[in-house]
Amino acid sequence: MRKTLFLSLLLISTLYAQLPFFRPFFSTIEREAGKLFFYEVINLISEDTSKSRVDINFRIANDLLTFVKNPLNSPTYVANFTVSAEITDKDGKSIARKIFRGYRATDNYEETNSKDIYTQGNFRFDLAPGNYRLILILEDEQSNQILKRERVLTLKSFKPNSFETSDLTIIQESQENGDTLILIPTNIGNRVNFGKGFFAYIQFTDKPTEVEYTLVFFSEFGRKKEIKKETIKSDEITNDKKFLFKENPGDTIFTYLLIPSFPQTYYSLLLRFSGDSLDLGEYEISLSTKFMDSTGKEIQKSFTKKFTVEWIDMPFSLQNLDYAIEILEYIATPDEMAKLRFGTPQARLLKFKEFWAQRDPTPNTIYNELMAEYYRRVDYAYINFATMRERDGARTDRGKIYILYGQPTKIERKYTPGKPTEEIWYYEPIRRKFVFVDQYGSFKLISVEKYAP
Repeated sequence: MRKTLFLSLLLISTLYAQLPFFRPFFSTIEREAGKLFFYEVINLISEDTSKSRVDINFRIANDLLTFVKNPLNSPTYVANFTVSAEITDKDGKSIARKIFRGYRATDNYEETNSKDIYTQGNFRFDLAPGNYRLILILEDEQSNQILKRERVLTLKSFKPNSFETSDLTIIQESQENGDTLILIPTNIGNRVNFGKGFFAYIQFTDKPTEVEYTLVFFSEFGRKKEIKKETIKSDEITNDKKFLFKENPGDTIFTYLLIPSFPQTYYSLLLRFSGDSLDLGEYEISLSTKFMDSTGKEIQKSFTKKFTVEWIDMPFSLQNLDYAIEILEYIATPDEMAKLRFGTPQARLLKFKEFWAQRDPTPNTIYNELMAEYYRRVDYAYINFATMRERDGARTDRGKIYILYGQPTKIERKYTPGKPTEEIWYYEPIRRKFVFVDQYGSFKLISVEKYAP
């Protein structure tokens, strides 16, 4: 993929093929900022048929924690914290309590303030069906700061012949490991990352005779558009897999396991949804399940779950239309730049979308890999090539070359007494080297040369 993107960026100025249709990249829905302390509750079926299982999954960003210097010197910075989950009845009496002890360590100071590096964990309780209250407390041991979250829990009865379904768990990735499926949940609420696709896991107390699901998209004007509809037959729904959380304290990879097992007290189904056609916005999964009771009577149950598709790791440089257009000057012609700069914000946004639609390497999918890669490079250049004179590193000579060609194969620095420092970037695929010279802290491009293999 990187090679394809590299070659596409080299040829981008010559690509002008028109697409048969236009696909929007932006939605009018407000993009929710990432939460530093997030948790979600999932009601599942317990192996004990008299109980109801509840999983409480949480994630805590480094930026929320207080890191201190390690007196042992390595690693340089450490943070300690605890997360406790307490379940009380309607009268406030404690029913169950569990504690997670967290530890984070790094040698990189910037990581201590990161919103993208986090700790994830899980609490599981098996309780009698009914109404409860959850009290979730995060305590930072260095600062003694306490954050508290509370909510009401309603746990369903999952006894056999109750014809019930569990909550739907959104899975962002599935990996095979022999007969075991490793499932990585999103753990960011009812949100799915743009262009990635996802899975939906659900359990049933009894074997359905048929499951029909419909995926619906809500347009900007509230109208529904059916994206997918499918019927799952009974033989695809089995009870020979066990759904377990994989204990891996402190790891940022948060996983469940779907393990082959003796017959369970529940049946399960894993649905797959491709991200190729899922635009940014709000969606709803409607599930209609048919059962047959012991008398042969058909019983039908249905429920819906809403979620949003968001570009969670959207490049920052793509979030401001003015900047996103101006930085196209490296690959757009003067005429194209003039057109992009002219018009109302809505007109400019439309022309911006059309500009990238004409350069989409995968026109049959909603996600434009080339556009995403371009603005990821812009983000990197903005930060890593900034100087005292030019705070926007994407506007520097090194920034421009990085945006156009990506990460160099090799970088050399030459220090010659009495002469400015030289920095040489080598690109093996095109046999080119770019020579930059340090001029008062800003590296200027002085030559582009071919070199032999």
